[in-house]
Amino acid sequence: MAGQVPESRTRRVRSVLERRIIGNTLGPGGRLPSTRTLAVELGVSRSTVQVALDMLVAEGYVESRPRSGLFAARGVRGRLAAPRDDQETGRWWQARLAAPGPETDRVAPSWWNARYPFVTGQIDSTLFPQHTWLRALRRSHDAGHVEWSSSEHGGDDPLLVEQICAQLLPARGIDVDPRQVVVTLGSQQALAVLADLLVRPGDRVVIEEPGYPDARAIMRAAGAELVVAPVDADGIDLTGVTTRGDLVYVTPSHQHPTNVTMSLERRLTLLDAAARWDSVIVEDDYDSELRYEGAPSPALASLDHGRRTVYLGTFSKFLSPGLRLGFLVGPPELADAVRDRIRLTVRQVPSLLQRAMALFIQSGDYARALARHRRELRTRWTAARSAAVEHLPCVPEFPPGGGSLWLRTTDGTDWRDVLEPARRRGILLQNPAHHWAHPTPSLSCLRLGFTALSADRITPGIAELGVVHREARLRRQR
Repeated sequence: MAGQVPESRTRRVRSVLERRIIGNTLGPGGRLPSTRTLAVELGVSRSTVQVALDMLVAEGYVESRPRSGLFAARGVRGRLAAPRDDQETGRWWQARLAAPGPETDRVAPSWWNARYPFVTGQIDSTLFPQHTWLRALRRSHDAGHVEWSSSEHGGDDPLLVEQICAQLLPARGIDVDPRQVVVTLGSQQALAVLADLLVRPGDRVVIEEPGYPDARAIMRAAGAELVVAPVDADGIDLTGVTTRGDLVYVTPSHQHPTNVTMSLERRLTLLDAAARWDSVIVEDDYDSELRYEGAPSPALASLDHGRRTVYLGTFSKFLSPGLRLGFLVGPPELADAVRDRIRLTVRQVPSLLQRAMALFIQSGDYARALARHRRELRTRWTAARSAAVEHLPCVPEFPPGGGSLWLRTTDGTDWRDVLEPARRRGILLQNPAHHWAHPTPSLSCLRLGFTALSADRITPGIAELGVVHREARLRRQR
């Protein structure tokens, strides 16, 4: 197989002999041929054969009988299952999975090698605040912070929880007790744990359409029956939802993938519906900080006096996806259950990472880095918006936030027809079909990320995409 490290000769000889022992294809009584015979047959030296045989003796496959030679061990010969090939093994495991693996919007491997990686959820490495983050990491090793080396706090660093409650949540209109905050491995883990705790097979989960594909996959894996609600310029529209939902998953600050902000009227409608249905709301506030015009709207949770909303926040979208650090805010009873479930799986989020983040926020470096990040992304958003209007036949309406543009083209082109031609030109796009639970016959929308490539490549990249798009349109017209 390409890229596979070859086995040593000794290992190869050992594997051949093991298969013969398992398959009972040796001589009478399981006797092994002489080292000379095996060396000639296998095209190796006698010393290589001898070392392989010594390994099999040590492992219990072969036994030496005085004045008789080497034999397959009595308890092994012909009793072990013959090795399967890769395809057979794959089919065997697939048949035993409780549920098939979810079809998610995976980012292409080595996306950073593309000329124009218009992917989402990734960042340009130059945006990472390397020096101030390293300073926080170094400070976390000071004598006054050695408590991170233990797990006596139940997994959550009290200093990080304190900083989240004091500096991050008030800006979203949320005032909670520290006991209500749980540190997670990103909002993705929080969502998976919530599905595990709150969703039973057959429960109805209301999701946005188009929406976040991984949330849809997580809920399906939990056995939920999905109820899709369309998204328009005001956010999720529950008008056509006639059945109650046991849980509602929403992204109100910047809807994934359209970036629209849910209006106040729609937020109140959602809260009223959740009260009637007696359902839980999960608010995924994955990038509310990335707003380029006007002030961020308060979190949905800040309006929920019925306290049925669970709030998910993350540091990954701003700092780096690889940090995998986020938090969940909910009632104490739920927060305790989430902590217990995390303890049974990953035990806890790495304490060193938590303490470094706490110090990063406490020092003010987090706020300064966020301000710089927002200014830079506003420049990229402006460039991407202008280039899209100039080079693509799209609706010139782009909500002022997020790390991507939601392109709605007006010429009827199906963006799925553009993916492969664009890839051949070095333009990396993500399949728009993943955003729909029920993809339409023609997908004229595309999520175009602009955070993963430098600002000077955005305009030429979109201009090149415009060429590919026009070529796809001409092919369709022929």
